[in-house]
This record gives sequence, C-alpha cells and structure tokens, in this order.
Amino acid sequence: MISRKHFRACLTVFLCAALCNFSTNISAETAEEYHEKGMEEYNAISYGQALSIFRKSAEMGYAPSQAMLGTLLDASEDNEEAREWYQRAVDQGNEEAHLGLARMMSIGDGGEVDFPGAVELYKAAAENGSLKAMRILESNFRNGGLGLEADPERANYWLEQHTAKGDQ
Repeated sequence: MISRKHFRACLTVFLCAALCNFSTNISAETAEEYHEKGMEEYNAISYGQALSIFRKSAEMGYAPSQAMLGTLLDASEDNEEAREWYQRAVDQGNEEAHLGLARMMSIGDGGEVDFPGAVELYKAAAENGSLKAMRILESNFRNGGLGLEADPERANYWLEQHTAKGDQ
C-alpha cells in the first residue's frame, strides 16, 4: 500500500504531465470502458494517465469516474474542482462521492467548512448502507465532532447499524 505522502508526491508529478495535454492512446467507446481503463492506470500508479481517462468518462456523466476524478484532484490539492466533480457524482447517488465531499466540507478543502452539509452527506451515505459513513457518524456523535453535540443515544444507534451489518 502506498503512503498518503508518497501518493501526493507521485500524483503531483503525474498530474503535471496530465495537465500539460498528456495524451492517452486508449481504445474505449463508452464511459464504463473509459472508467475500466482509468482504473487500470490508477492501479498501475499512472495517476496522470488515470486522471486524463477518468476525465473523459466523467465528462460523459459516469458517476464512478466523477468520484475518482474528485479523489485524484483532491489528492493533488485542486480542491475546488474536486468538490465540483464530487458534487456531480453525489447528485447521481455515488457513495464514494458522498464520503469524499463530506470529508472536504468537514475540513474546508475547496470552500468553507460546512459541518451541517458534511453530516447530511454522511447520513445519506449511511442510510444507503455505507459502513464507513456509519462509523464516522457513530464516532462524531460519541465524541461531539463535526459540530455535533455528543449524543450517546445517536452514537449507539449508528454503532448498532454498522455492527448489524457485520462490521466489527
């Protein structure tokens, strides 16, 4: 597994290439095919190439690629554009985009800190079955984070929700 610090350093180098009209030589026709190619490049740690491919798929309206584009842009500190792509994917119900945008909103990356907005995104993801969102809500209700008052009853509710789904 690559460390976040190393990921950011590598990503910055590769994104510079991508943003300088890095050309891709791929054969894909649908947004889903572009997304698959983007994931191959991402998994091969070719982040500049992945960014370019995900952008093509994202522009075609494919929510998973919009979320991945948001992730890559967020990691490269292009936070305002990352928020825009995450929001497009959120509008289509993408779970990863909910989590990514909520995280950005909770710390003010790419805009103002928006705890209520972040909590709503985490709740929406949790209500759609996201264990990660359930854990985040449980923790923040227990400890009073994200602008929430500590509420053991709500914390226990979210604890019960994610443990009922097999989360330990």
